[in-house]
Amino acid sequence: MFAGLAGIQGGFAQTHQARLDQGIKLYRVGQWVDAAVELLLSQREAENSSQLAASLYWLSLTEFAMGEYDAALRDINELQRIGSAGMRVDDIVFYKARALFYLERPAEALPLFRSYGAILDRRDTPNIQAERIVLSYWIGECLYAMGQREAAALLFTEVVDARPRSEKYEAAAYRLALIEQEGIAKELLGTMSMSYTEYLEALEEYRHLLAEAEMQIRTLEAGRGVPGDNEPAWENNSVGSVERIRELKDAAEKRRSELNLMAQ
Repeated sequence: MFAGLAGIQGGFAQTHQARLDQGIKLYRVGQWVDAAVELLLSQREAENSSQLAASLYWLSLTEFAMGEYDAALRDINELQRIGSAGMRVDDIVFYKARALFYLERPAEALPLFRSYGAILDRRDTPNIQAERIVLSYWIGECLYAMGQREAAALLFTEVVDARPRSEKYEAAAYRLALIEQEGIAKELLGTMSMSYTEYLEALEEYRHLLAEAEMQIRTLEAGRGVPGDNEPAWENNSVGSVERIRELKDAAEKRRSELNLMAQ
């Protein structure tokens, strides 16, 4: 009888591991819907907290990759509640922070990103500096979303100036261009010498480009891996978009100078 029970338990354990392995395999090749199905089944078949933690870990990563941030956050919270011996709990803090950020909760994401910084301080890995630069970018994003533009600009500048160049270079360059453009737009709004029609036309073009840049940042950031993972290079047209914003900024600065001369 005991031998029979042991055999049944061994069968369940094997089923859980098979489901888990298949889910991880599907996740890694980008078949996230199928991966989620396998990982959900592995979760149901888990017999102990260690198996459940493994299922929740990979399921939360899959949900994050799918853009299901509420579901990812729920499963990360459950993973942290039950404990996750043997799992990369440090990395899950990074994903939790990003999930909160994408759910438009930057004030909650910010302390988690900073706590992840403390985790990096305890690490001794060859790519630690690259990881720190990526983290600086995300803290900058939180500050930007919270309206703290100057503090955010300092961090984005750190990312842009980093050598070797970070994978977040282009995104940080976007943000710096947007912050600079916002300042120029405010100055132009305050110049009475500029006609209202001219201002509206310029503002409409600025808004269009800023919205386009914001959408591109979000699209390219979605589903990114943990700091240090190999990530695809940005498309070449992202550089063109940044240059176009800079051209507008230069034109705005020239217009501002002309208006200042007229006012003298």
